[in-house]
Amino acid sequence: MNLEQMDKTPKKIERRKIVAELSARFDRMVATDYPGPKGRAFIRQLHRTHPKLDIVLVNKYSFRKDYPGDSLLDVVTKISKRDIFEVIQSHPAEFVDIDLFGGLSKEYGQMIETAPNWEKMIITFAKVWRHKTKPGLLKAGEDVTTFMNMWCMENHWKPPIVLQFYSHPNKNAIMGLIDARGPKYWTWLLER
Repeated sequence: MNLEQMDKTPKKIERRKIVAELSARFDRMVATDYPGPKGRAFIRQLHRTHPKLDIVLVNKYSFRKDYPGDSLLDVVTKISKRDIFEVIQSHPAEFVDIDLFGGLSKEYGQMIETAPNWEKMIITFAKVWRHKTKPGLLKAGEDVTTFMNMWCMENHWKPPIVLQFYSHPNKNAIMGLIDARGPKYWTWLLER
């Protein structure tokens, strides 16, 4: 499954509708990058429908070069070579959209807790944190829903709302081998 195919999945389309609806209530939004043609089209549409919304896209790696006539120059502010979890520590955005390609580390969970300005956050992640060098936020075998409820109670946030649950083809999909036994992803709405 290539980027273009992933871009058009019903879950991505539904997630973007939710982001568009929630972002209308805020002046500033920080989000992980929206790569690919459909992602860029969504960002442009968001800018057209909410022209006063200050959109900041964060990419830990360099952004892909703009195609001719496909620039986001006057639409968003790009921050590259920084992690969104670092950016939310100081950025004044009240709305944060984090779409992770994988799990969530304990370190990132603590950064979400300490970020001072967000009011609402949409976050998508898989249960399993794949990097063995750092501990994951969820313990092995822990139920995601139970964890999220307890995490929100501990931080005095509103109860979490699960917006989506879906599975993704396994990592071998990158090599062209489609397999439905891949990681399961959850999209949550967190509110302070």
